[in-house]
Amino acid sequence: MSQFPKSFYWGCSTSAHQIEGNTMNDWSEWEQSMDRRTQLQNTGKDPNEFISGAACDSWNLFKEDLRCLKELGVNSYRFSIEWSRVEPARGSFDQNVIDRYVQFAKRLTEEGIEPFVTLWHWPVPLWVRDQGRFESTKTIDDFVTFVEVMVEAMRPYVRTWITINEPLVYASNSYLTGQWPPQKKHLRSTIRVARHLIEAHRRAYEAIKQIDSTLQVGLSKHNIHFSAKQPWGINQLIARTSTYVWNEWFLNRVRHHQDFIGLNYYFHNSVDLKLGKQKKIVSDIGWELYPEGLYRVLKGLKRYGKPVYITEHGLADKDDRHRAWYLQESLRYAARALNEGVDLRGYFHWSLLDNFEWADGFFPRFGLFEVDFKTCKRKARPSVDVYRRIIEQGGPLKEDEHHMNPLVSTASTNLTNILTHAIEFSAPSKALVIFDDEAPLTEILTEAYRQALKGQDFVNIKETGAENILERINQLSPGDLVVLVQSMNFRLNEFRVRIELFNRELKTVEHVHLARMHEDQFPRYIDALAYDPNYYRLRGRALKEKIDRCNKIIVECPGTTLVYDSPFEETRLNIGDYSEMKNTGGTFPIGEVFSEPKDLDKVNGELKIFAFAGKDHIMREYEPFTVVINGGILSAPEAPEEFQEILHMIEERSPVHVREFGLGLNPAMGKGKLINDVTGFERMLGLHLSLGSKHSIYKKPGLPRKSAGFHVDVFADLERIVIDDEVVFENGDYTGLIPNAMRLA
Repeated sequence: MSQFPKSFYWGCSTSAHQIEGNTMNDWSEWEQSMDRRTQLQNTGKDPNEFISGAACDSWNLFKEDLRCLKELGVNSYRFSIEWSRVEPARGSFDQNVIDRYVQFAKRLTEEGIEPFVTLWHWPVPLWVRDQGRFESTKTIDDFVTFVEVMVEAMRPYVRTWITINEPLVYASNSYLTGQWPPQKKHLRSTIRVARHLIEAHRRAYEAIKQIDSTLQVGLSKHNIHFSAKQPWGINQLIARTSTYVWNEWFLNRVRHHQDFIGLNYYFHNSVDLKLGKQKKIVSDIGWELYPEGLYRVLKGLKRYGKPVYITEHGLADKDDRHRAWYLQESLRYAARALNEGVDLRGYFHWSLLDNFEWADGFFPRFGLFEVDFKTCKRKARPSVDVYRRIIEQGGPLKEDEHHMNPLVSTASTNLTNILTHAIEFSAPSKALVIFDDEAPLTEILTEAYRQALKGQDFVNIKETGAENILERINQLSPGDLVVLVQSMNFRLNEFRVRIELFNRELKTVEHVHLARMHEDQFPRYIDALAYDPNYYRLRGRALKEKIDRCNKIIVECPGTTLVYDSPFEETRLNIGDYSEMKNTGGTFPIGEVFSEPKDLDKVNGELKIFAFAGKDHIMREYEPFTVVINGGILSAPEAPEEFQEILHMIEERSPVHVREFGLGLNPAMGKGKLINDVTGFERMLGLHLSLGSKHSIYKKPGLPRKSAGFHVDVFADLERIVIDDEVVFENGDYTGLIPNAMRLA
């Protein structure tokens, strides 16, 4: 059964300056000003990334936007009018521009999409800027005139009007904190502008009703859910006061001049004078994703007795990691508010498109549709399919709890990138996912693969005999894909599955030892699956080139130096590029460049270690301790007892040789960011060494593979790596290779 009425409006929101492109207003002038450019340069930012320019070019690509709306299946669309286009000089209205906006609205209605039009979404014409913006009472008069012109022209196609978007956000950012033009920091100016916006709305409301009393008029108000983390009197008082000042003060003064309330919800502020740490899911720009807050602010609007439209709600989520979950969970809370008496009439997701996000430039990606800002090409993100199905069903999808798990959503996005960019898997090739359900993380990954590989074959190894699984493998052709999602390691009869799959020229993705991970490590493991081919391939190849031609490497840790006075063996790469390899795939997460010195006895010095794998192959993290290497042989008189026991096990067969030199590239893991499985943790951003005679790739005289015995991986408390006098690692990251490490939200 649907959770929202059939008359419910499902839509998306945009604003003119953020998507239309090539506007001429106070914002576009400010973006290109010398003061603004200098301010950005002083903070290490590229000013060109903060100029709206062509934006999404929606002024010329409205048909493309309409195509996106139809793909979503929405029945409504909220967009805004760019005042500076309509009235570039005071009293001079551009009829061609007005006609174009009229045609926008007409085309929407022809497609069964109801226009919701915002008359002012922050930028003003340059002549309004010059007369003092909304600090001046003249601007109120001019705004009402502009409103009358647009409503008169568009009313055959537009029944619902939003006078002003987020008045207090504009007033506070422009006049109190100074983040937006005109960049003032003056409380009295802030209050004056807020009061003038109240008057502007009231008069615009009355003017619209004079034109046609049946038109519906409101404004979009940004409300925050303020809560007290502890039930202390002072916290409760601060939360209640903040709610009044931010959420209620403005609405109380326009309550008799609105037919509905437009709600924009993005923030939850938890008042906590103890400043306690909280676990939060956050967007790419650090905003907490708190679906329950939508319910709370909706309930707060019930007191006004007005219909409510959620006119904005969304998140910056470039990789679409949280959007589907956040959308679904928020709508569940919206349905709860509806059931408890809030007259909720519609939901508009922010935003239809990636856009120019005001003072934050082009970095935050709010769009259901991704935009390439060089070509302005629109591309649907996976959450488009989720929103479309929500609309078709009339409410949040009724699927199992894993689908609602934000980790599943994140994992699905990361795995899709692996399959597309590393494995290069695509239809019509077949895929077989072999999994078990003996660990929570295997269940999460399996559900994520169900989303990433829809319509492919899934088999639970614990419920299916080996002969049946082999039969399914036999039905695959070279180039098809097999995914292994394992709580530990699979074996079928007498062979290791992955080896057999490679022998059959099948692409393979393997996840091993998932049962070793604690629940608090699940997000870290899933973040480690994020795959950016440019990041891994460019950085990996640059390191390989340097190591292959080097004669000396120096490793520095706090208070220690280790010198490799030897050339190195041919460097191997685990960077998701299989174009020059016999097999496609391997164990994930990936991100490693490894080699070892040709002369093992030319390794001398000391090293600080912060972690190592125990006898059970599970990672241990300790306060950094010092080990000593002389002639390539390691001793550790000051090491923890557990580590010394491991060294004794190795020494039963041979001295403790320092073997593999592994440079990890994966920024999701590192010191303080452990996962228990050593196979995955080897990819952590930094350096690990392999101790013992054993190595499966590099053969050394006098160190036969069969008698190698036990070995252990250790992880350096790294400060700096110097390759032939060139610093390649410093301050927690590689340097001088390619741009900085990819961002993980």
